[in-house]
Amino acid sequence: MILETFAYDSDTRKWSVRALPVLDSERTLVLAFGAAELIDDPAPLRELRRAYPRAHLVGCSSAGEIIGTSVRDRSLSVAVARFEKTTLTSAYVEVSSMAGSHAAGQQLARKLARPDLRGVLVLSEGLGVNGSELVRGLNSALPDTVVVTGGLSGDGPRFKRTWVCTGDKIRSGIVTAVGFYGDHVLITHGSKGGWDKFGPERTVTRSEANVLYELDGKPALALYKEYLGDKAADLPASGLLFPLAMRASSKDDKVLVRTLLAVDHDKNSMTFAGDVPRGHLVQLMKADFERLIGGAELAAKAANTPALARTDAHLAVAISCVGRRLVLGQRTEEEVEAVLDKLPAGTELTGFYSYGEISPFATGHCDLHNQTMTLTVFSESKTPLPKPQARARQTPDEVEARAPARAESRVAKEATPEAVHEASAPVSSPQAETPPPATGRQSSIPASIEMPHQEAPSTQAAPASSDHTPVSVSVTAHSAARHFAPTRSVAPTGQEARGAGLVFDKRRAGDYLAVRVAGRMTETFKGAALAKDLEGQVVFDLAGVERITSFGVREWLQMLQASEGRVTKLFLARCSEPVVNQVSMIRKFAGAGQIVSFFAPYTCESCSNQFERLVDCEHDGVALAQGRAPAATCPRCSGPGSFDDDAQTYFGFVAQHGARAVPRALRQVIEELEKATEPVGGDAIEKTIDGDVTRVKVTCRLDAQLRWNRIVDGLEGQVVFDLGGVPSATPDGTARLESALRSLAPSTEAIRIEGCPKLLAERLAAPSSPPEVTIVSAVVEGRCATCSALRPVVVDVLANAQTLREGQDPAIPCKRCSTPLAFDGSRALMHLLGAHAGRATGRRVAPADIRASKAALSEPPEPLPPATPSTPPPETSRTVHPAPPRFGGGTVVALAVVLVLGVGGVLVWRERSTPQATQPAGASAPSAGWAKVDDLPPPWVERPFVIEGDSVFVVGRGGLAANEEAALAMARTDAVERLASNMIPELAGSPIHDFVQSRVAATGSAERRPEHAEAVARRFLQQVGAFATPERVDVVMKQQSGGIEAFARYKLPKQSYAQAVSSYRATSTFQGLVVGRFFPELEASIRTQGDLIVVDVEKNWVISRADVRPGDVVLEINGRPVTTVESFDKVAREEWASTAPNGIITVRLESLGARRALELRKLAGQRN
Repeated sequence: MILETFAYDSDTRKWSVRALPVLDSERTLVLAFGAAELIDDPAPLRELRRAYPRAHLVGCSSAGEIIGTSVRDRSLSVAVARFEKTTLTSAYVEVSSMAGSHAAGQQLARKLARPDLRGVLVLSEGLGVNGSELVRGLNSALPDTVVVTGGLSGDGPRFKRTWVCTGDKIRSGIVTAVGFYGDHVLITHGSKGGWDKFGPERTVTRSEANVLYELDGKPALALYKEYLGDKAADLPASGLLFPLAMRASSKDDKVLVRTLLAVDHDKNSMTFAGDVPRGHLVQLMKADFERLIGGAELAAKAANTPALARTDAHLAVAISCVGRRLVLGQRTEEEVEAVLDKLPAGTELTGFYSYGEISPFATGHCDLHNQTMTLTVFSESKTPLPKPQARARQTPDEVEARAPARAESRVAKEATPEAVHEASAPVSSPQAETPPPATGRQSSIPASIEMPHQEAPSTQAAPASSDHTPVSVSVTAHSAARHFAPTRSVAPTGQEARGAGLVFDKRRAGDYLAVRVAGRMTETFKGAALAKDLEGQVVFDLAGVERITSFGVREWLQMLQASEGRVTKLFLARCSEPVVNQVSMIRKFAGAGQIVSFFAPYTCESCSNQFERLVDCEHDGVALAQGRAPAATCPRCSGPGSFDDDAQTYFGFVAQHGARAVPRALRQVIEELEKATEPVGGDAIEKTIDGDVTRVKVTCRLDAQLRWNRIVDGLEGQVVFDLGGVPSATPDGTARLESALRSLAPSTEAIRIEGCPKLLAERLAAPSSPPEVTIVSAVVEGRCATCSALRPVVVDVLANAQTLREGQDPAIPCKRCSTPLAFDGSRALMHLLGAHAGRATGRRVAPADIRASKAALSEPPEPLPPATPSTPPPETSRTVHPAPPRFGGGTVVALAVVLVLGVGGVLVWRERSTPQATQPAGASAPSAGWAKVDDLPPPWVERPFVIEGDSVFVVGRGGLAANEEAALAMARTDAVERLASNMIPELAGSPIHDFVQSRVAATGSAERRPEHAEAVARRFLQQVGAFATPERVDVVMKQQSGGIEAFARYKLPKQSYAQAVSSYRATSTFQGLVVGRFFPELEASIRTQGDLIVVDVEKNWVISRADVRPGDVVLEINGRPVTTVESFDKVAREEWASTAPNGIITVRLESLGARRALELRKLAGQRN
């Protein structure tokens, strides 16, 4: 089979290839999926027909065209496949009304039916066909050995008109299909939804075909509106976001999804894309980004059967629902990327977003799916394949009777003697858990697994969640001596835009090496390299793992193999759902290790809140042994939670990897991991904007995986690239970044590169580099004569320009022995950098105090030493203090305190000198002997916030900590948070004041500060640190029995303080939206990366209908990013002025973590 894929752009009227591939034959299949508008101008389809007159050309309109990893609009996605040994036949039928759907399916099947028919691809009219009846007609005339897949054509969210193409015909009202014949064609398939169910399961009490009238005897539309709330005003379009999950009975594991097509308000009825039979059970569903993308992965896994490995070329046809695209928004392409990651290398992908998807549920006859990703993979074998055998017909009762036997056999096979332990004593639990209500997809596991002895739980288990917003988690005590917090926040430490793959940090905690892992486990993760650092007893914290590809699995298994012999015991803790999925499918994924705990999905029966509970294999052993999910309590309303997956599959690994007791010392380490809030390794790509200066911080490997065109898209003004945290760089990666910088240069005023890697510096320092690009500092290797070692250091290029041009070495000492470094091996690069600095003189660049403020972000002076870093951190020719690698907040401190417990000491305060500090007015001079006399802190400690003259003084407290540096870091965070909180009264008179005050009052500042101080301080310094970074002027410390306590006093010019307050007071109003800067104290209640927030909504019928509320975050206007009040005001006015009457302005919002678009229509004569 020979394959080619390409596309046509309706705007440019050009193909993506110079000439259409010459592949015409009677065995050629041409698939074309395009925009609905092409029915008015079908020129590209006519051109395809002329190029392939003998081929079988079929296609349809879409709600988004898929080609490779791209999802496009106003285009035509084309795939051409010429088979070698497979015969093709195409046919079509006309459908004048929905009533004729069943007959159309039968007629189409009869036209294609032949003994050697192996598969059928169906493309149907999307609005005038009942998909369920169409499928039922196909199934009635075809044997279940024929694989039938396909979809219903789409028209975006408009639901106005669709078209189908077959040969020369391009119009509405037809259904076409292609039959695949012979023993050489291989067709595999997979389908998965990934939506989350919520609310009670209800019975269909009145319906006619695909029209639903009543649920539980009540009007269906009225119930639907009740759940949708304000979104009901946008029906039927908003119904795409809330489909129905449907199954025949509570004993049926086969769940279909139904998408809403239309509503009749007078009859209180709803029309769906497939039948909703009377007596069936239905339940509302809503979206979760990660589960939708995970569903696409599972569909691809199902389609990627071992048989594909024996074939060469593979054509994958992805048909996904329009509702998924509306929910995923800008993340739509991640769904497509997830599919390709799971398919064989070199697979060509085409497809479209549809109004209904056709695919077998598992095997046998096809079903109509909605809101589902369906995948069909076509390939051709060189040798004949075995003829498919018809399945024996089974009644539902027979299927149900066989299921327990299969499950019991599987569990018995997996429960090896090493993994199964008998209870040492009968379990007695006066507070025994009660099983959750029998809703969701919970199925039983035979209770043949005996777990270690469990003691009576002392507290009610509460859920944990790894969703984007932290929720509470509790675990029951396994011993009366165990000390734990009743609830704690658990959030995935991985970030959604990590791009480069996996990040991790390592820390020695007692006898254990604790490794936190976060992000995406792909081919960029080098398992064998990590294995070199693993030895002894190792515990992996996997809560932050977001996604695992087949390449990632390979690297993980290589890591386990390479570490054999050095790792004596392996523990996996807080495993995320992607990890659980891999362990369930690949038992070697956990190696010989023990799984301590894992996250499991739940839905609240009362408020429908989606959350994850942290399941502990030991503490929850009673429930797991009885074949049921542990009880869970909703963190939002304390209602009961229902397990939201298949229990038999999800908990299947416990017998082999989880049925063991957990050492007490390991419990202590895991408790500290649970308290961690700091992202693992920091953000891989982080953008911060202040005025017209955008700072892009990169902390991942600089390789070809980074999509720089996306990262730099929309950047303007002055841009600073901070590459100091890049661990390594490849030639391809540097070439791509250089190309991106060249394309970016014309639209910017200046581009500054800090911490530039050697490979990139050699490119950008050349005379041909764009004049807008300036290398501020670069990483260069210097040699220490004393240590006989090469040291990577950061050289300040601009400050050392003359020294570099003269061929002299900058004065940079060795970090180990302070011997001046020699740069003989980098002389050519140094000279090149010196010349570059000379050319850069006089260019407009970002203010120097921005660099200083960013360096100040990295206090304290000396970081805690990391556990055996693989690459020495660069040194610098100026005083820059990087932040210590830590588990988050005070977690590293807490771990260190464990090591020093019991160590005595003299409890005395001592004042630490601050060489360049400016003495504040009224403060006494430092006295080294003062603390030893009265053991009292200085008077300024009692005045945490005061304004004196032209200065503002704020005091922060840190500790108890393991060392001075950690205590100072905590004190600095505390001081900055206090500075921000004292600005709230200054906001009085601005619309933002009431909004911030209400949010702060609702969360409770006293309880919030310890948990959110770091987030508040980080946000404050990112926003106003360029001019309002406080300067430390006094420090006192005290050695306590449990560690070091520190107080630090900071000074800020009153003018800078007033400037910061002014920036937070500013607001702008556009079409009823009152927006202001995201105030740092809002970190306690709103989690977002955005920096512009809606603080009030004026009465406006458009805004009211769009359900915009205070607390929504504004991201873009007509695709232009807005991050400050000034930029919002400017962009809003410009876009309004350039929009014609009755035109649309699109405002991109983020609400409760989900992104959506707000469309504002400009009426004639209307002002902004």
